[in-house]
Amino acid sequence: MVKVKKVKSKKRSMERQMRRMGVDFQQLEDVTEVIIRLSDKELVIPQAQVLMMQAQGDDIYQIMGQSEERSLTASTELEEGVPSTPVLSFTDEDVQLVASQANVSEEEAREALRTAEGNLAKAIIVLTEK
Repeated sequence: MVKVKKVKSKKRSMERQMRRMGVDFQQLEDVTEVIIRLSDKELVIPQAQVLMMQAQGDDIYQIMGQSEERSLTASTELEEGVPSTPVLSFTDEDVQLVASQANVSEEEAREALRTAEGNLAKAIIVLTEK
């Protein structure tokens, strides 16, 4: 019993110190899983505990739990039975923004976004360097 009291006391003390330093935090409820997607794999943390802190205008997430590693291509290929291709997602507003910033047609902007894998800044740079 004494250990539980010490842990709770230390936790409360740490919370008070963090609040004095301007760090606001809260436990996120009902988190089902956290996925961290890397270029070649995913780290999946089912039933993760997530603490969100806000300090100096930034959001900081602390994630606790056991992670499982999944291959991006293998998991997608197994689910669908075909090799995966990256899904590009950009909106009409993205196309219009790129077109106006690079002073090109929307079709040229759309093609540049496909080439840049949806990265707006990269698409604008490619179009303006022509």
